[in-house]
Amino acid sequence: MYSIRLFIRTQVVLIPLFFLLSCLTYESVSVRLTEKTPPGVSVPLLVGGFHLKGGVQHRVDLSGLRNSLELSLRERGFSVITAEESLAILNRAGLDAGRELTVDELLRISSRSPGRIWLQGYLDVQRTPDLAEDRWQLALGVQLIDLRDGQPIAETRVYGHDLHHVTDRVVFECTRRISDSIFDLLSP
Repeated sequence: MYSIRLFIRTQVVLIPLFFLLSCLTYESVSVRLTEKTPPGVSVPLLVGGFHLKGGVQHRVDLSGLRNSLELSLRERGFSVITAEESLAILNRAGLDAGRELTVDELLRISSRSPGRIWLQGYLDVQRTPDLAEDRWQLALGVQLIDLRDGQPIAETRVYGHDLHHVTDRVVFECTRRISDSIFDLLSP
């Protein structure tokens, strides 16, 4: 009987500890690049181009990344132009969604776009060999660009360290953290 109680108490203590340690796997960094007053949450956002930056490219689907980011931004209360509409705007302008756009290209799509802030970024997934097993490092970076002048407003990044797997759930957790950072950056 005593060993069963001890086992239950150990489990009660270990479950929050495992949860706490899993939260320490991610690190977020955000910086506001302008002194302008943040536009607020009601400004329409366009989830634009994302590209894979080196690393293991077969691990992540970029369309799933865009959809996850769109969903997590909507959950935070943002007005988001759908990823399909954003890609259609790029196609009409003859631009590729798999790279960062220049200022001239951003100004070219601003007249075709109902949104005001363009989100573009990168995803980098690297394998880090360990003696016991392979681990993964993940970096998701997003740049917020004002389409009125093509200038960056802010940047935010999430780093995942020492991950056992890179799954859709891990990518969704990173996009959730990115949307929290975007909320903080755009709120006045």
